Amino acid sequence: YILVASETGTLQFASYFQKNSWIKTGQELFYIIPNQPTYFAELIASQQNFGKLKQGQQVNIALNSYQRNEFGVLQGTIINIPQVPYKDTSFLIKVKLNNGLQTNYQKTIHFSNNLLGTADVITAEASLADRLLYQWRGLFAR
Repeated sequence: YILVASETGTLQFASYFQKNSWIKTGQELFYIIPNQPTYFAELIASQQNFGKLKQGQQVNIALNSYQRNEFGVLQGTIINIPQVPYKDTSFLIKVKLNNGLQTNYQKTIHFSNNLLGTADVITAEASLADRLLYQWRGLFAR
């Protein structure tokens, strides 16, 4: 049998195979990683404070597999916020990774499907003094 890929890139097997091993219908055999990929992240956001999110906002992503204090964070920009929830009350937000898989510490992360982490969306630039004033305003409003 001959398998033909729809794009060029590096072939990476999805699993380990042996000679004469069985392959099931629909089984993933391998992935093709493009030579010049543009990477993006998908964020699942709840409805809490969802109204503050806008396209163009900056995002810092800390990956669970790469310690934040050693590797740094991936930096990105929100490029799509859907109108309809993804699951129940969550929204699937698309973030373009500005420097690909290079962190703010200039370290390159190795690509892997389904990397998990946490994302901090910068909704407004505020100094420490501004943040303290927000808290005081809340106290006086009560």
